Amino acid sequence: ANDLVTWVLGTSFTIKAYSKDQKVVVAVKTGKVMVFPMSELKKSEAIANYQVQSLYLSPNQQVTFERQNEKFNKALVEQPAILTQPVETPNFNFENTPIAEVFAQLKKAYGVDIIYDADTMKHCSVTAPLGNESLYVKLDILCKSIGARYEIVETKMVVSSRGCP
Repeated sequence: ANDLVTWVLGTSFTIKAYSKDQKVVVAVKTGKVMVFPMSELKKSEAIANYQVQSLYLSPNQQVTFERQNEKFNKALVEQPAILTQPVETPNFNFENTPIAEVFAQLKKAYGVDIIYDADTMKHCSVTAPLGNESLYVKLDILCKSIGARYEIVETKMVVSSRGCP
């Protein structure tokens, strides 16, 4: 797709790769894909035992590939979606729930790593009836309720807090 190879590993995804655009975007909804520049494929065909330099993308992740300088920018998709799990529907109705459990449920539901200092936040708990808000709105509400903040670093959400009494 316009200088970028996407190797499908059993998934659903989108690719925006218009010939006039300088960037190609691949976003994964389910499963995994591997992406690498077309130049890597050509090197692997020309050089025996050449290891292709590639990125793997999981659900709710995307990569933007700058065609001119062959640079990747891996990130979360704009609106992370709950991963489909046929066995159970996620319950986001928290009542005096330890923050570690809340973050674990969000990670399981969205497949997004949430990084935080467990020792600092070990006394933090949340009461919040959350529903079908976006992941970002959920995190806004949770962070406000415990005096924390979060930032997105590539494909991870990093939560920082001074802790709870």
